[in-house]
Amino acid sequence: MFLNNPLNVQQLIGFCLILFGGTLFLIKPVFGTRTRVQENALIGILLLCSILATAYYLNFGQLRVFGKYGAQNYHPEEIFGQYIGSKYFRETGYYDLYACASVAIQEMKAETPRQPTPNLFTINDLTGKQYLLTPSEVMAQYQGQCHDRFSGERWKEFKGDLRTMFDINMSDFWWRVTLSDVGYSSSPVYSTIIGKIANLLPLSHCWKWLGYIDIFLYALSAFFIWRTFGLYPLIGLLLIFGTNELSNYAWTAGSFFRATWFTCLAIALCLLKNKKFFWAGVLFAAASADRGFPLLFFIGALAPLANDWFESRGQKKEAYSLVKGFFITGCILFLLPIVVYGPGAWRDFFAHMAMYNHHILTNKVGLINMFFYHHGYTGQNFWWDAGRLRFEKWNAECWAVFNSRKWIYYSLAGLTTIAVLFTARKKSPALAAMLVGGTLLFVLLSGLQYYYIYLALFPVVAWALPSNLYTNVRLSLIFVLIFSFKIIPILIADGLMQFMYFSYALAAFFLLQVLIGLAEEAFPLQGTEKP
Repeated sequence: MFLNNPLNVQQLIGFCLILFGGTLFLIKPVFGTRTRVQENALIGILLLCSILATAYYLNFGQLRVFGKYGAQNYHPEEIFGQYIGSKYFRETGYYDLYACASVAIQEMKAETPRQPTPNLFTINDLTGKQYLLTPSEVMAQYQGQCHDRFSGERWKEFKGDLRTMFDINMSDFWWRVTLSDVGYSSSPVYSTIIGKIANLLPLSHCWKWLGYIDIFLYALSAFFIWRTFGLYPLIGLLLIFGTNELSNYAWTAGSFFRATWFTCLAIALCLLKNKKFFWAGVLFAAASADRGFPLLFFIGALAPLANDWFESRGQKKEAYSLVKGFFITGCILFLLPIVVYGPGAWRDFFAHMAMYNHHILTNKVGLINMFFYHHGYTGQNFWWDAGRLRFEKWNAECWAVFNSRKWIYYSLAGLTTIAVLFTARKKSPALAAMLVGGTLLFVLLSGLQYYYIYLALFPVVAWALPSNLYTNVRLSLIFVLIFSFKIIPILIADGLMQFMYFSYALAAFFLLQVLIGLAEEAFPLQGTEKP
């Protein structure tokens, strides 16, 4: 029975929340409320829905269960990648994290045979020279190199952190999966700043609380949205945030400073609304230094301000203030890792990302992903050594298919980019940031699914617009999109095809947003300001 499975029940709850909550949310902008009693009743029900959506995101308090520790807001793979990766970045960089972890585990197994230590199989070679490395190959190639990179005290500390992780989650399966991933991929700026924080927080004492840093950052974002845009946009934010299938709790919740870019982006939108353009530029630069792609949102915010500057013949200085804040902060953040780690940090980061982006990860969405589809795309098994070899073959087949169609992709990407920048030039900076940033993220990049947590900001900026048909359609589309995300996993079992259909849904969403913008240019409508 469908309802006998707790996961299906939870999926059904999320389905009902976005359907019911989204419908109620659209009542006020579309139909209005005639009396104060009606409005208070509507807001009261929506507040309840938003609280339930937030609880839904947190698995209604179940979080993740780790044996004797019970439910914890702790994601072991994320903590290994983000906390361990940033803490020991000076020693392991972008290429040696898995190898040094494998060396440490094998030494610990020999030094303390009675203590539980995971059994290792092959690991991913992050240098790309070999695809897989056996434990014996790791010891032969990396043992001396890892000891040279670490001081005696730091190597002992590294092993101690791994021992803490064994105690929390002693699973051969998990460690085998983790050391087969794509490695540490956060920026040198993240490594410099967050790595310093990681070195101040001992894992053995703080592991239960590290995941709540991101919860705090999300709460901080919500607070700024509430203070700047109001209660109703906050409700829209929470409804989308809590029920968005692409950014659900299972993916990255319980991580370590994964939410910094989102918080910077949310506060930057608040600053744009309050016309604090210099500080908005500062926050856009911080978000871009963290994850890179928020640069696209900065370009969106700049588009209408640059248009105003051009039309006023340089009289309007808002664009200058935005660029000034972005440029000064960007330069400081770019130079910081060079001072701390040397220029090699940025060189290795870009080389690692080039190799990383060549892999068509199964949890990415984007316009380019739609051009990878071919006969044999679905029904794949990429588990373990044989699966990873199949993945390499499948990856090559996907790129070969793309290359035969790339002229279509580049034509669509170019036309869409021109269209969205054209329509953004007359919009508010906050809306332009979301329209241009979101569209270009989808069109130009193959982004990890959790990036799309930013979709929760769409109803915030759309609600701030004068109410008319175009605004109401924009608001409706975001709820329809999130609703489609809930439908897709129910109708489609294959994981690869689920993400393909997520890309289709996003393509339709952004195409309609661009068409609405073009319609506004051709057939402008007057709107009424919301109270």
